[in-house]
Amino acid sequence: MNSVAKKRIERGMTQKELADKIGADVRWVQKIEHGDISLENVTFLRGIKLLLALEGDDPDEAIQDCCGCVKTTYIMLREYTSDAVHCNNKEE
Repeated sequence: MNSVAKKRIERGMTQKELADKIGADVRWVQKIEHGDISLENVTFLRGIKLLLALEGDDPDEAIQDCCGCVKTTYIMLREYTSDAVHCNNKEE
């Protein structure tokens, strides 16, 4: 059992309840829990929603409350990864 499944069970949630909280299909949650989808391949927003839901927060409400913070972090990450790609593609 992976950490997502353990945390979900600790919180007393079904896979369907978790999926509904984060706006995902129950099959997506099953794939995450079984390792068919790596957490490294989850979109930024869906990853945040998953973490918030597993911590017992309402993801949509928490994101709304912290929208500026999330958007700023997302923009910073995009800029960083964009710069990293440009640096790696430079010819010397």
